[in-house]
Amino acid sequence: MEQWYKDGEIFNSLTAIRNKMKDVSLPMLLNDSIVAELGFIRVVDVKPTITSSQYLVEGAVTLVLGVPTKGYAVVDKSVEQVATETSEYMKSIVDHFTNVATVYIEGKVTAYNQANGLAFANIDAFTKYAINPLSQHYTIANQFILYADNVWKAIRLYQSTAITIPTETEFKVVLDSVVF
Repeated sequence: MEQWYKDGEIFNSLTAIRNKMKDVSLPMLLNDSIVAELGFIRVVDVKPTITSSQYLVEGAVTLVLGVPTKGYAVVDKSVEQVATETSEYMKSIVDHFTNVATVYIEGKVTAYNQANGLAFANIDAFTKYAINPLSQHYTIANQFILYADNVWKAIRLYQSTAITIPTETEFKVVLDSVVF
């Protein structure tokens, strides 16, 4: 948010400046140069660099070498805040890669449908055919269920040995390693 400073006061909008200058005839559209001519100085807003375990608290505007500058306090996050954020981040990563794997498996279903003129809705559609040995889709249904199970096993194995969060490309290598 742009702010302006004049005579120890902070103005948060051009409307606030216009209200302050009620007795002055001002053009319909105010711009920075007109505001500067009226003696208002734009507040400098340079935020300090922080780490992932810190946050900023907005402070007051003070004059630094004659320039109105917005102040900030750098505050360390509590152990609980860091733990909560880490937990939420890890959940989002797990959700993301779960979605990548699900889309990957569903892509195999879609490709099978297109190649064979069928319309299985998703991997879950195969379960009703997998339990009936007399179904014409019995074999492929079981093959798909086994395949999906093997994909998830490969993911769990990868997850148990991974020391960093993979890129999508690295993760897809794991998915591609499972033979249909």
